Amino acid sequence: MEDLYFWSGLFTLTAMFLTYAYFKVKQDTAKPPEIIEAENAEMFQYEFTPPDSSKYRKIIEHVPKPSMGPNGQRIMDRSKFETWHTEACGALMSLAKEIIPKFHQIRKDVNEYAMLRKASGKLGFTGVNDETFQGAQEAMKKIMTEVAQVEREANSLRPGQPGWDAAIFQEATEEVRNQEKARVAAREERQKEREEAEERGEDYPSDDDDDKDEELWWLNPLRFEAGTRVACNMGARGFKSGIVLSDWRLPYLVQLEDGSRITAPRDHDQLIRLFDEAIVNTEEEEEVESAATPAKPKPKPPTLADGSPDNRLWRPYRFKPGQPVEMKMKDGWKTGFVTMLNWRAPKWPPGQFAAYQIKLDGAEGLYFCLWDTDEHVKKRDLSPKQLEAMRAQARAVASKDYEAHQRALQAQQAAQKQAAQQHAAAMAKAKGEDDDSIPPLESMD
Repeated sequence: MEDLYFWSGLFTLTAMFLTYAYFKVKQDTAKPPEIIEAENAEMFQYEFTPPDSSKYRKIIEHVPKPSMGPNGQRIMDRSKFETWHTEACGALMSLAKEIIPKFHQIRKDVNEYAMLRKASGKLGFTGVNDETFQGAQEAMKKIMTEVAQVEREANSLRPGQPGWDAAIFQEATEEVRNQEKARVAAREERQKEREEAEERGEDYPSDDDDDKDEELWWLNPLRFEAGTRVACNMGARGFKSGIVLSDWRLPYLVQLEDGSRITAPRDHDQLIRLFDEAIVNTEEEEEVESAATPAKPKPKPPTLADGSPDNRLWRPYRFKPGQPVEMKMKDGWKTGFVTMLNWRAPKWPPGQFAAYQIKLDGAEGLYFCLWDTDEHVKKRDLSPKQLEAMRAQARAVASKDYEAHQRALQAQQAAQKQAAQQHAAAMAKAKGEDDDSIPPLESMD
């Protein structure tokens, strides 16, 4: 008898649920398509608020300018410039901290949106509209543009090979992550003290921070944090051990034990996993060499002054403008001095730089050195008197480059002004005639 009551009750509940589901689906399907689309658009409304870069722009606009010395050379107040440089780097770091959560949120929304559209197509129900999805994709493009802009500014403020552009977002993530860990640890300590005070029957002052429970999931978007020892799948070479250098977004940046750096495009055990001696291939790779071809020495892993591995994400240039160096040429080492950092030719693709521009002794023109390594450029020791003469020559070269740049800029502005005047005159003359008779205003870029 009890079984009969159980099954009859279960049948009744099932019938009620199916009836409710039927009328609910019928009610939803009865809605006009434009209403459903409007509701979906409201549910997945995507508004992109660009980060506020006004503080950084204001600092950049007030960069200290050099004064002219008695002999026409430019003289920069180093302390004033260093103060400005520190403020600019701090403002750019704050901008990067603002961009990171926006980047992760947009990427998360785009991925979820794409999965929803894919599922709606398979299940046969109306998904979110194309306009909303395109809006999210446009937001992703905009935030990537902001990321690229910050990286370019970082490379100009702290040049190197690689420059600060390779590290600024990772440094910003780690800084916020450490602040959050400190905040959580302090809150746990206060909670412990509060419990002890309650046991003693004492009052404990409250803290507004104890009520805050912010969701900072974007601080750990991947499984492994920077500094974690991992094993990476190198294909036929098997798994090789390395250290994670960058974890703020995919791909991972990993430095292997031999000093080479690789990327892991997916956060999956097939590509990257926690280090395990059992899976890492420690055997040396066999090298097939002919008798006529000498063996090439393996490159040494980069190390710091104390001999420890160099795991820095960015490495500042070793030499500064005006510093004497020796540069490797086809016919041997040549002496000279550095005139510029991060030099690039006008026709080079964006993001390509040479480490140094160098003026060689006894040679006409200027030369560039692509790489900041001992195999290409090295330090040159000079006496204090020779060093002062070298620096004076470097200042003269820099002054000439500056004056030449100013002359070229003035000539370009004059040409643009002349073209604008010609265009205005042509438009005035062509009044009443066909638009095809008006010549276009050509860009002088």
